[in-house]
Amino acid sequence: MAAKESPITPSVLSWAIRQDGRTPAEVARAIHVDPTVLEGWMAGTSRPTVGQTSALAAALHRPRVFFFLPEPPAGSALPSGFRHPPGGGDKMVGSGALLEVRRAKRLQQAVSWATREDRPPEIPFASMSQDPEKVADLVRGWLRVPEQQVWRDDYAALNYWRAALEDAGVLVFSLRLGKDEVRGFASWDERAPMVVLNASTSPAVRSYTLGHELAHLTLRQATACLEPADIVVDSDEEKWCDRFSAALLMPRSAMYELIRSAGIGFGAGGIEAVRSVMSRFRVSARAAALRLRDLGYAEPGLYSEVLRVFVPGRTRESEQVRSAPRPTLRLREYGQHTVALLLGSLPPNEALSVLRITVDDARRIADEVPGVPAF
Repeated sequence: MAAKESPITPSVLSWAIRQDGRTPAEVARAIHVDPTVLEGWMAGTSRPTVGQTSALAAALHRPRVFFFLPEPPAGSALPSGFRHPPGGGDKMVGSGALLEVRRAKRLQQAVSWATREDRPPEIPFASMSQDPEKVADLVRGWLRVPEQQVWRDDYAALNYWRAALEDAGVLVFSLRLGKDEVRGFASWDERAPMVVLNASTSPAVRSYTLGHELAHLTLRQATACLEPADIVVDSDEEKWCDRFSAALLMPRSAMYELIRSAGIGFGAGGIEAVRSVMSRFRVSARAAALRLRDLGYAEPGLYSEVLRVFVPGRTRESEQVRSAPRPTLRLREYGQHTVALLLGSLPPNEALSVLRITVDDARRIADEVPGVPAF
């Protein structure tokens, strides 16, 4: 007896594979069929069996019913420019990172719906014709972060900046987007503007990425930033956002104060100057070197020397993630405010689905986070 076929929509399957990030041949290997068989399903010349459709749903992380939609969803589930961000060349993003992006977008949509009757956050609007230093000063005032703010370590600085953005109505997620792939991305939504950071990078790098992606939000953009191989950035938008982030995290007046106290001569700042900037502002070595260069206080070849001296290490999250309970992991990824908002605003089944947690997980979160309803 022949296996029962599933009348899936070929264009929907093709769309899902494009969104996944793997090639059709890689997806075919994942579900243990010949690539020509999958090509037939995508072309509509043949159909998968019921079991093969279930395998597709598992491999592509989609509900089985998704493949029976009459047509593909409008547009892309990814931020514009995500596959080939400015300065990224032909570098592609892995399917694991793309899955995390889709999950983040789903949460963003849920938060936007849950806050539909609230006043949207008033993120300052900017254009690239403006001086990024002046825009950064404006945004820093909007976030109420003093120029002389200091932190005990890099994690304290990152947590402070994250809390400042969340208090201002910006979603800030910290997700595992792959090592040396995506530094982060921004996704504009009037009610739920979102910044996603790569938890595989160091806290100092994440702080700088947070500032960079916030710059994209002030420009009302949705984009992604790949990890650069060197100092070259070939996009005016990326250069503008880098300058904004540097000015936000390392204000000019505070930098000049440090330069004077450390006795750094014009054009003479070396590795020790980089260390001083890193310690004062809790930024990465690359960010410190770039800021010294832009202000004219870096010695020739400083950035190349920084790449040689400072080698990225493993982050605290990458070492602990496997042992973290799921409720703890979700709070770390999406933040207490977002988790509490969704558990308190969405129907229970929808909240559990979008957060990918169980009822027991929700009860454990309710024990930890004030305001979360007990299931």
